[in-house]
Amino acid sequence: MSGALGTLLAGRNDTPLRQLQARIDQFNDLQGDLRVLMVGENRPNDTINYVSPTFGGFTFRHAAVFDGQNTLLDRFTKATSTSLSYTAGRFYVGVALDRDVISLEDDRNDDVRLAGQYNEGNLQLGILYESSVNRANNRGREDGLLISASLTRGRFVYKAQTGTSEQRRPSPDFAGRGLRVESRFQMVHLLHGNTRRQPQPALRSVGCGNGYSFLR
Repeated sequence: MSGALGTLLAGRNDTPLRQLQARIDQFNDLQGDLRVLMVGENRPNDTINYVSPTFGGFTFRHAAVFDGQNTLLDRFTKATSTSLSYTAGRFYVGVALDRDVISLEDDRNDDVRLAGQYNEGNLQLGILYESSVNRANNRGREDGLLISASLTRGRFVYKAQTGTSEQRRPSPDFAGRGLRVESRFQMVHLLHGNTRRQPQPALRSVGCGNGYSFLR
C-alpha cells in the first residue's frame, strides 16, 4: 500500500538494516556475500515495513518484527529495524539500527550498520561496517567490515570484494573476485573466492550463475 505519505508493506520482507547495503555486496547469494560475514542479513516473517517518500535525498525506513512476540505492544515495539539513507549525485550513505531482531541462527541481536557508496562513470566503490551485540552470549560488541568495487567495460563487469568479521564463529575473512557478462537478454556470473576461518584451513570456492530477462 503506497501513497503521498509513503509505502506500507506487510509479511516477509528484508529488514531496513539489510536493505541499507544497496548494491555494495557484489556477490549476493554466492559464497562470500554478506551473510558469510555478518548477522544483519535478515528477512523475518510477519513484519510491517514503512518506507517514507524521499525528501532532499533522505529516505527513512522502519520495520516492526512480530516473530516470537506475544502482546500487541511487544509486536510493535520490542523487535524493530530502522534506517536513514541519503543520496546526492554520485554519493550514497546510510545508517541503520536493529533492536532485538532474530538472526538466521535464531539469536537475538542489536546491530548498527553504516554504509557508503561512490559511483564515478563505470566505477563503483562501496564500504560497509556493522557492529553487533548478541543477547545470547557475553562476547560483547563484535565488528565486521566489507569493501567492494566494480568496473564496467562494455558487456563485462569486473568485481572485487573483501571482508572480515568477528560476528560468525569461527571468525571469517573473505577475499574474492568476479565477472559478470551481459547481453540483451542474458547475464552470466562467475566468482572465485577464499574464505578463512582460523584455525580451520581456507575454503576455496567457485560459483557461477546464469539469468535471463525478457523485460529489457
